[in-house]
Amino acid sequence: MLSRKSLKLIADLKQARERKAQGRFVVEGAKLVSELLLSSLTIEAVYVTEQFLSSGEFPLPDGVSIEIVPEHDMARLSNLSTPPGILAVAGMRASDADAHTIQLGWSLALDGINDPGNMGTLLRTAEWFGMDKVYCSEQCVDVYNPKVVQSSMGSVFRVQVIEDDLSRILSSAREKGISVAGAVLNGNPPDDLIRSLDKGILLIGSESHGIRPELLSLISHPITIARYSSVKEFPESLNAAVAAGILMHFLRSD
Repeated sequence: MLSRKSLKLIADLKQARERKAQGRFVVEGAKLVSELLLSSLTIEAVYVTEQFLSSGEFPLPDGVSIEIVPEHDMARLSNLSTPPGILAVAGMRASDADAHTIQLGWSLALDGINDPGNMGTLLRTAEWFGMDKVYCSEQCVDVYNPKVVQSSMGSVFRVQVIEDDLSRILSSAREKGISVAGAVLNGNPPDDLIRSLDKGILLIGSESHGIRPELLSLISHPITIARYSSVKEFPESLNAAVAAGILMHFLRSD
């Protein structure tokens, strides 16, 4: 049975500062918990309700601590309006910000992505296109935010996310001869890029502010997705995850 102290510590993981302080986060739902169990992350425990357990929906894994909690405790722990009845607590992945490790292919860098849904979709898209390393600026939403975890559909368990000062990371990359392709309003067509590069960092900024000025000087290859709208002023920009997906497809095209 969960003690009051343990219950409070897990409930506190709804807050970003507590997740960072404790170095752990919450995963909810049978599908996501199943994917978590297949990942390399450390799983502290899986919590289920009697009702969920009796449904037979989730075969109990071996070697993982399983605790049955009452419905009212699960409601307190859950981030969802309708708790799914299963919740796991896992340790965050340790990250290595050594920029030279990206020389083997493409990586993604995100500047100021603060919408959890967008961040989760970006991680999911990055994994789809084989970008297993994602650099996030300090202005980005916490990747272990419950909404990010849900919308990433498990990609956050497998993609290595490095939250750090992008100026330092991109400067180090450029010093090592690694190209930085940045999505901007007045750049070159992306098909020009794929003919000249086979590795580097793809930098995507927020929809409302774009890439911060201090990072623009670190871009070696400015790129732009052509707009075909008949109305010049609208839409002002593409959704960040959509833009990243289009550009990643270009980068992976032969």
